[in-house]
Amino acid sequence: MAMVLEYSTDSHTLRNEDTADVFVPEITKEDMEKAREIGVLTPRSVLPCDKIAQAPAIPTWLQIAVLGCSPKVKSVADDIEFLLMVAEQEGDAHEDILDEIDDMWQHDLDGQTRVDIWPMPYPPAMPKTTTKIVRITSKPYFAKFCFGTMTDGPADVFIPEHVITNTCNLHDFYLMDLEYHPQGKNLWRVTKIHPKLDTSAMLISYSQVSCGFNQGQMLLGESYVYDIPCDHESIGVIIGKNGKNILNLKEKIYDDTWETDLPEVDITPFGIGMARVTVTLGPQCLWVHNHVTDFVSRMHA
Repeated sequence: MAMVLEYSTDSHTLRNEDTADVFVPEITKEDMEKAREIGVLTPRSVLPCDKIAQAPAIPTWLQIAVLGCSPKVKSVADDIEFLLMVAEQEGDAHEDILDEIDDMWQHDLDGQTRVDIWPMPYPPAMPKTTTKIVRITSKPYFAKFCFGTMTDGPADVFIPEHVITNTCNLHDFYLMDLEYHPQGKNLWRVTKIHPKLDTSAMLISYSQVSCGFNQGQMLLGESYVYDIPCDHESIGVIIGKNGKNILNLKEKIYDDTWETDLPEVDITPFGIGMARVTVTLGPQCLWVHNHVTDFVSRMHA
């Protein structure tokens, strides 16, 4: 579920202080937490007010023994707890050094004692099938097959015509089933292309700024925020050198004779294999929600 906030103003000059761009406020982390607290969004954690008071637990024999011992024993127990706390916070450098020496010693012993007496008669077996995210790198003119790569290197995946059920866009990412089939420069052949994930379900927030204009509302700017699955290494490929790839993608989304301003896009990696995409539309940008969804869908499988 996405959170939507609408900002209204009577002035159509709502702009940044340092630039002429329209300022579109984004939904912050605090806004999301407040929305979950008041019930606008589904809570994802237990709030302090949700906790049920419990009866005090029965003290353990250790707690009773510590309370009943002499002040001298209490002092020693406090010192032990303090030393344990310091070791937990700062780490035990002495033990770390011993562990490192032990690893180096074991590595040295392995190099002296592990000798292959019987050489392997065959090279290690390569997996015959796999499932990976493939980026389409080339589509020959007037041909329905195409080529792709699982890395940033040269194309080594052949995508035959019979597995392409829907349109495969150039430079898009797709999850594919592959089989090892060396043929020239191509090492892999695609057996199935999985459908892309639903991009609209990845929208986490939307905000817009509007003002009164001729007894109506004039839209000054919009901001869409998506959390998409994306390898951090792929972000550089999506943007391209000096932003060339992301600019070409923007120009392909809005295919019309009307001239339009292009949106501002920010891609921020976070977590493991995730990225946050923020798309900001200005007052002269003719993109609508469908254009933004199509644009973001090109960045994930």
